[in-house]
Amino acid sequence: MIDVSLMKVIQVDPKEMTAHAQAGLTWGEFNVATMAHALATTGGTVSTTGIAGLTDEAGTFAALVHAPDGSRMPLLAIVFCHADPTQGESEFASLLSWGEPVMKQVGLMPYKDVNKLLDAGFPKGALNYWKSSFQSSFDDGLIDALVDRFAVCPSPMSGVVIERLQGQVTRVGVSETAVALREPGFNALIASIWMDPSTTEGNVEWTKETYAAMSSSLGARRCVNYLDDDEGSDVVRAVYGPNYDRLVEVKRRWDPDNVFHMNQNIPPEPVR
Repeated sequence: MIDVSLMKVIQVDPKEMTAHAQAGLTWGEFNVATMAHALATTGGTVSTTGIAGLTDEAGTFAALVHAPDGSRMPLLAIVFCHADPTQGESEFASLLSWGEPVMKQVGLMPYKDVNKLLDAGFPKGALNYWKSSFQSSFDDGLIDALVDRFAVCPSPMSGVVIERLQGQVTRVGVSETAVALREPGFNALIASIWMDPSTTEGNVEWTKETYAAMSSSLGARRCVNYLDDDEGSDVVRAVYGPNYDRLVEVKRRWDPDNVFHMNQNIPPEPVR
């Protein structure tokens, strides 16, 4: 692996609305520079993430989480972002009509602040084990299964996130980029996070069992950012779909010895 953390230069062109940024920047640092010109580029949900590791266009998600006061009360959180004020008010109207929520923070917020909302949930030193799958739709049976599994979640830091894939990300052709997941739908993420190493086995087991509870509706595609290191080569191939063999050719040309292998690896093998 190459440490690029010292590469922090960013040049913002407000007239062209573009930014040239080096790979060592975090999204928090990038946002400060672009927001100075009233510009923003969507990029994940945690500001300490490096820009080279995650670029994202997702705008709406729902999540099963625990109350932040330590009570372990399960909550359903729904977040809408990246919308103009009129659209935002319209989107929230039906949601707020259900009744008074446990916590309500509705209003305009600068993107750089939105990007920090989940920072506290991902402290340095935390242990993680994640699994995710793509779902073309969510029926009542799947929702009930996730609610039941979350009721026995062993860590108050863990959550189940449902991300809506829509908009521009679905208007790109399957083979126009490496990523083959371009159809509208939902990405279901089981994000297990804990601090005590002695509870690792229980947290990993809960994640695997929760993932198995979704097995009846799993899609063929996966989000590569959420794959763990025990997924296997078949899963990596499924992520890239029809683009996989082309990526093998690129790997053979630029990294024939597989120096860069500490990732969801595409080995420089012959195209099959």
